Amino acid sequence: MTTRNEQIMNSIYMYIEQDLAGANLNSIARKMQMTDSHLSRVFKKNTGSNFSEYLSERKLEEAAKLLSQDTKIKV
Repeated sequence: MTTRNEQIMNSIYMYIEQDLAGANLNSIARKMQMTDSHLSRVFKKNTGSNFSEYLSERKLEEAAKLLSQDTKIKV
């Protein structure tokens, strides 16, 4: 990955982590001043997976973490 690509990917990851519950392709593309399709292509090119898959996995990871931390939460 080039330095520019690393910066773009780091920004995408940062935006996702800042608002994991509300993150979506459109909102992050707007923050990055890109079109949805361009952000999607850049993400796929640099990670090998698509944005939606990554976001779903990230949300599931966070949910699992929260459930394992608090045994009083009912599923």
